[in-house]
Amino acid sequence: MLAMKVIYKKIHFLSLWLIGFQTSGDALALFGTHIPPRDSILRFADKLVKREFGSFFIYPQHNTTVSKIWSSTVHQAMLDEIVEDSLLPMETRFLACEILRANDFFYTRKHSIEKIAKIYANALIHNYTQRANSWGLLYNGMDDGPVGYYFILMREYAVKELMILLENNSSGPAYEGSIEATLGNGYNYRIKDFAAYYLGRIIGKPLKYYQEFQERDAQIIRLKKDLATFDFNKK
Repeated sequence: MLAMKVIYKKIHFLSLWLIGFQTSGDALALFGTHIPPRDSILRFADKLVKREFGSFFIYPQHNTTVSKIWSSTVHQAMLDEIVEDSLLPMETRFLACEILRANDFFYTRKHSIEKIAKIYANALIHNYTQRANSWGLLYNGMDDGPVGYYFILMREYAVKELMILLENNSSGPAYEGSIEATLGNGYNYRIKDFAAYYLGRIIGKPLKYYQEFQERDAQIIRLKKDLATFDFNKK
């Protein structure tokens, strides 16, 4: 698990290093890639969300599924289109993002990082990973999770969406697995607790875990004040 996290961090750091040049509009047209027919994209998107290619976010099956999908150049072109298509379900766009960020270093040059952050925020709210494990165990042990770590890499581009989640008192997704379920579900995380953790990591001020919601909320108020004065240009 530790080795996997290190690999994820290295790959994603290199990917976001390329953020310097961002684009708007049709990403594929800009990069000169043939755009597949709309009906083909819709069929592919439906297969993604139904997990017909295999399991996502259960390791190592997740990596096998991602590699299987990426092995087709036609799929690669459709993934970029799916990320940009606001008419498609957010879950489909999230899965497309996950496949692209694992394989395409130019991914963040072809798509707005703010748009990607919004997709990931929706994934957390609606549990598109189908379990909390990929978002990390958070506070104790500072476990970001392979998906949650992407919020930290997006830094200021993710702050707006995470700030919105600080107002979300809904229960977060549940953890699975013997150890993870026992530990993670015992923390009783809310969506806002996930968001607060990532924001604290983004500004370099990791938050402390509190069992009582009242203490967590007081810490979130302090976090908001820190965010209001934080200068990302100095980091």
